[in-house]
Order: sequence, then structure tokens, then C-alpha cells
Amino acid sequence: MIVVDTHIWIWWVHDRTKLSKRAISSLEAGSRVGVPAICMWEIAMLVTKKRLVLDSPVETWLDEAIAVNGIEVLPLTPRIVSTATQLAMHPDPADRLIVATALAHDAPLVTVDSAIRKTKLVRCIA
Repeated sequence: MIVVDTHIWIWWVHDRTKLSKRAISSLEAGSRVGVPAICMWEIAMLVTKKRLVLDSPVETWLDEAIAVNGIEVLPLTPRIVSTATQLAMHPDPADRLIVATALAHDAPLVTVDSAIRKTKLVRCIA
């Protein structure tokens, strides 16, 4: 399994040219691709704050982005929530939950977020 950060999922759906060759090959390698549930909330919030414009209503976009790309939504679990509170990293709750999700699945995280990558808490693919 590979876990993707919010921005990677958006780029994978809207503009793959923003993804590195390594990220694309990792996503297309036939491995399961998981999106932490918190990423859906982040996308909805970005739309609400008008920091992201989608080509359809957010609920429709999310449903289609999951179905079209064979995404597996990774739910929050007690283990993930607990782990997120213990991580030695910046306080952004969404980033903490994304990293904790990757850790819980023992999976690399596709992200270009330098704050996450600097922690070295999870294997990252940029």
C-alpha cells in the first residue's frame, strides 16, 4: 500500500504534471493507494475557504476521485488517533493524522510537504 497526502491526491486527479516521475510510478505500480479520511475533510475545507476550485460539487468530486482512481479510503481508528497525538512534529492535526495513517499501515507516504519529510517519521516519496 501507498498512502497519499491531500495535495498529491488533488494533483493526481487534476494535474499529474505537478507530480514527480517517482510519485507517478509509485502510484501506478499496481500497489493499493490509500487516502486518509482526513484528506477528504481537508479538500472540503479548501473548497469552503475558496482556496481550491473543483469542477463539480465537493461531494461529487470526492466520490468520483475515489472511484476513478481505485482509491481506498483509510478510516481514522483509535490507533491512528492515539499515534497522531504522540508524534514529534508540527501541530497541524491533519498532517499528524496523515502521518499516523501511513505509520499504522506501514506504508510510504507520497508527499512534497517539507515539514512532514523533515520529521523522518515515515518513509516519504516526493
